[in-house]
Amino acid sequence: MTAATSKKSVSFADDSKNTLHIYDALATDILWQWPAFFEKSRLAARSDGKRFKQDGFATLLEDSFCNSSNDIQKRLNEYAKLCEGGRGVERFVCRSMYQTRKAERAKAIKAILIGQEQARQKGLSPEVAAEELRDVSLIFCLNAKVFARRIGKADESACYSKKKASSSSSVCTATSTKRELRANIAPARVA
Repeated sequence: MTAATSKKSVSFADDSKNTLHIYDALATDILWQWPAFFEKSRLAARSDGKRFKQDGFATLLEDSFCNSSNDIQKRLNEYAKLCEGGRGVERFVCRSMYQTRKAERAKAIKAILIGQEQARQKGLSPEVAAEELRDVSLIFCLNAKVFARRIGKADESACYSKKKASSSSSVCTATSTKRELRANIAPARVA
């Protein structure tokens, strides 16, 4: 019975008040362990993606990653509006988009590694090398950045259209609040 009364504590490095959080040792038994949580999430995403693919949503995502057409935003808006809970399952819904993203990511990694090796060979200082690698990364990751913005705009569009259509908008409010927090945090990360 001593295990039930034992206490554990934790403090976080970014806690400016140096707060010590005390909790029951057995409380962690009810929490998902990371591998189990990841496996459950992955299986759920695959299942949802398969269902969305069968429902024909792959056509909305087709050629949406590297295409600069304005039509793409309309299709992504439609995808976000129709696919409730469809975020993060795009790779299971549209295989061609996943393959394109995977190839683009591989190109970016390879370019950065080549740039890193060239910087070493030139004997550049770490600061100069970091700046050059940053530029290479920005160039090779541009499509991912544009797609992320577009899918974010699509989520925003879907959220506000649901908010107007329904008097009960707790999901949209929570999503909007998360977006507002991310928008306030994102510039701090970039700077």
